[in-house]
Amino acid sequence: LNAEHSYAPYQQAHLTTEYGTLTSNDGQTLHYSLLKPGNFDASMRYPVFLSTYGGPHAQHVAQRWGNLFDQFMAQPGFVVFRLDNRGSSRRERVFTDAIHRHLGACEVADQLVGVTWLAQQDFVDSKRIGVFGWSYGGFMALRLLAEASDQIAIGVAVAPVTDWALYDTH
Repeated sequence: LNAEHSYAPYQQAHLTTEYGTLTSNDGQTLHYSLLKPGNFDASMRYPVFLSTYGGPHAQHVAQRWGNLFDQFMAQPGFVVFRLDNRGSSRRERVFTDAIHRHLGACEVADQLVGVTWLAQQDFVDSKRIGVFGWSYGGFMALRLLAEASDQIAIGVAVAPVTDWALYDTH
């Protein structure tokens, strides 16, 4: 970026996203992204902002420019975590088709693999893991709270899918 770019004043505070993989309960590779807070201190424990979508043919983890909302959440002190569960696009058929006629099962299990991994990290406050999702992500936030309220402290479900007859990709 040059000095004329509209993002130039914020470039110094821009945080670097880390990428990695986890393994699902049945051996599938799950891609994740992790953004540590501004002024990260490895001796501290931070709350987690788990952002999920999880729906059919959507990729939530990608190495690309942007994701300013994640930057916004990490700057004041959240660990921001995303995980592409089964059903996500740009993967082989066995991965994407796993949710066919089984919505809300393996993708929730995959997200919980991520939650379990997060809770094992020294820099994560496992008592303060929150989930956020919009549309299918809202459905996922509700399902995660229903399945694992002992592991997830809070959830925000924006416009969740609550009636499959009204969901555009059902």
